[in-house]
Amino acid sequence: LPATAFRRDDVIGAGLWVILLMPLAQAAGAVFMVYGFQFLWGYGATVAGALAASLAVAWSATAILVAMIPSEAGRLRSVAAGPMLLAAGMALACLGVAVDSIAAVVAGQVIMGAGFGLNWGPLCQLLMDRAVDADRDRTSAMLPTLQTAGYALGAAVFGLVANLAGFGDTADLDGARSGMIAAYAGATLVAVAAALFGFRTVAKARP
Repeated sequence: LPATAFRRDDVIGAGLWVILLMPLAQAAGAVFMVYGFQFLWGYGATVAGALAASLAVAWSATAILVAMIPSEAGRLRSVAAGPMLLAAGMALACLGVAVDSIAAVVAGQVIMGAGFGLNWGPLCQLLMDRAVDADRDRTSAMLPTLQTAGYALGAAVFGLVANLAGFGDTADLDGARSGMIAAYAGATLVAVAAALFGFRTVAKARP
């Protein structure tokens, strides 16, 4: 591990928390969204997959735009804004499931994707740039590892949360909906924590 990994008072440590917590939060959508489109709204597998892919499309499109930001100050603003958008999108998707609004859920997906697109590239670049020479290789190796760990932990945690809230193989519509709402609400809280660490990262990165 880098010497300052997960330390709140260091740009590398705070940034690694963002790298872990954002995928952890988004895992709730990755696990349940396609199933939700099929089970709650009756879409077929192709349409459900296409709707779920709106997050990835928004991520890619936003990342292309962010890559054109020339200044470090602009990239730091993107680092701070990304987790906030993730939290807002997750909350909107949670509301959409609760009120049976497919439009709100898809809009939430797009906002979440934009949050990742804003944050991910500038944050990874920032962490590798700010790592000392002895830690640069370890820091760069940590980024994909933590991302994968975040998705794995999120899938486990929110799968448990959803099942405890009524979701299961034989769940009816109400059980599936309540389980997804519980998972999305928990993921929103994790995304808020990621946003707080995002602000911390930017504060420590500024001269």
